[in-house]
Amino acid sequence: MTECTEALLKVHGSRCLAAVRAHLVTQLPGLIGKNDMPDVQTVAIGILDTLFEYAAPDSFDLLPKVLGDYTRFCSHAHPDLRQCAAFGLGMVMEKAPPAVADRLAAETLAALRSGLALDCARADEEQSRATDNVVSSILRVARFRGPAPGVDARRIYAECILPNLPATDCPTESKIMHGWLLRAIQGKDGSVLAAAGGGANGARMLLELLGRILGEHHCNCLLSETEVEGGDEIGVEVDETDLPGIIFASDMDLVKRCVGGLVAGLPKEGMAAVMRRLPGPIQELLRDPSAVKDPEALIAAVHGES
Repeated sequence: MTECTEALLKVHGSRCLAAVRAHLVTQLPGLIGKNDMPDVQTVAIGILDTLFEYAAPDSFDLLPKVLGDYTRFCSHAHPDLRQCAAFGLGMVMEKAPPAVADRLAAETLAALRSGLALDCARADEEQSRATDNVVSSILRVARFRGPAPGVDARRIYAECILPNLPATDCPTESKIMHGWLLRAIQGKDGSVLAAAGGGANGARMLLELLGRILGEHHCNCLLSETEVEGGDEIGVEVDETDLPGIIFASDMDLVKRCVGGLVAGLPKEGMAAVMRRLPGPIQELLRDPSAVKDPEALIAAVHGES
């Protein structure tokens, strides 16, 4: 049902909103109310997410009726339900009319922070994937509602975003978050540098983070290439767009410029200090972001096996 709705809305957008309302929206309150069936609630929230993403801004008149459900589901232990709720609130922050989104920004941020603080947030891959969506939606609050009351972008970057990068469990959101970081560094976004500690300390922290992101990116590419080689046996087809890491390989030039810009702001001894804290294979990536000299050593370094 959600896949059919998404396909319809992707093509026709708000033009099919009336039909979707007539056939689906009236059923959603009953589905959302099934508190003993989180899988059913996930379906209902997923349909609303699709409406908020592809039929904006015409679909946002539905928001007042379901906002309370979204905020409470952000801290739900069921990972799929939490992921859908977090994504939907991110769409509200990005796509709702500014007067609506600004008014809800502080409440939305509080709900998303509650999901980030769950004990189970990083308990396993499914929980971590949901948490990556929570973090990405918090980033949307900072990016799109930065001037709104109760939203301090620098504090959000420092407390919620940078500590949760690299994002490794949700390919779509990892590309969004890593792409944002690259462009923030390239654009010399002062709030990001300040969130990292400011001055040379901030540059060192961001350089280390870029090294870890690069390591994750290349590691996932290498592991997926291994899967593709055995594809006839295990039926695996890997598309680069499905890999957590950088956005696409074409962004490697941007990575090089970011690394170069950060290095230029460091004294030589600062760069040496950064390198000493990183495994050798990741040091090599920072020196040449497009080169992987020892694939097995890189995989071991990224996964903490060396």
